[in-house]
Amino acid sequence: MQAPELPASAELGAGAGATPRPVTSVLPNVTVVSHGRVVWRGTVDLRQTLAGIESGRIQPRDTFQNREGRLPPKPRGYYREFVHPTAGASDAGPQRVVQGKGGELFYSADHYQTFVPLN
Repeated sequence: MQAPELPASAELGAGAGATPRPVTSVLPNVTVVSHGRVVWRGTVDLRQTLAGIESGRIQPRDTFQNREGRLPPKPRGYYREFVHPTAGASDAGPQRVVQGKGGELFYSADHYQTFVPLN
């Protein structure tokens, strides 16, 4: 079964009773970097990954620790990381979506070196 198609800007909730936040789900001109090497350039479409996160179909890979402090400081366990598949990668690849308990979403194309806020 395929995930429902979402528009390039959708609204995802932060949990039960939360107000949905607009989310950017299609990012142009992205450079995906793995182990210091460019593995892909172009538009990244996060719609299926975000729909999978919202529906619970995609489970978190782990708790994101934010050790380098690249995201706003929060208590341990606040952020969860999800894999966004990278074409041609033999492992999980470098792309991640990180979600905060407050519904914040961030995308990393280079395994946590940089982040783009999605909402």
